[in-house]
Amino acid sequence: ALPREQRGGLYPKTWSRFNNHFRLAKYCQLPQSRLSEAVAYLTQLDMTEGKQALPTATPALSPAPEFAFRTDFPADMHTGRKDALRKIQSLMAGVGAARDVVRLFCHPGGKSMRMTLDEKEIYDALYQLYCAADDSLLAAYRALDAGYKIGRQYGRG
Repeated sequence: ALPREQRGGLYPKTWSRFNNHFRLAKYCQLPQSRLSEAVAYLTQLDMTEGKQALPTATPALSPAPEFAFRTDFPADMHTGRKDALRKIQSLMAGVGAARDVVRLFCHPGGKSMRMTLDEKEIYDALYQLYCAADDSLLAAYRALDAGYKIGRQYGRG
């Protein structure tokens, strides 16, 4: 709870957003069966002044970031690992356009506070698929590189 002097118009705005989200005339009309959903909604609610009532347009996706790869491999690194890292590097260089297509068609768009719990779960699942599609080769590259660094401590390259 905020002190009265800091509240300003936050409480009316909060309850207005709450009522709109649950499509109620007054918050006391919320059915008891949706109480846990309401608590989850209120805990995620942004309680800062200046928040616009309507969401702004979703910004266009920025180009996919380029990955930083090794240009020099340590002499003690196993040649098979070096070859695998080089192959992944060449694959990543060739799939830049494919990554942009994945970003364009797999990104679920903007997330809204007006989404129902089911819509939020669907959004989160789509976003996780998007991240997995975007990061899978990078994860393989980083796993090989980390495996080398960890294995090096035990005399394996």
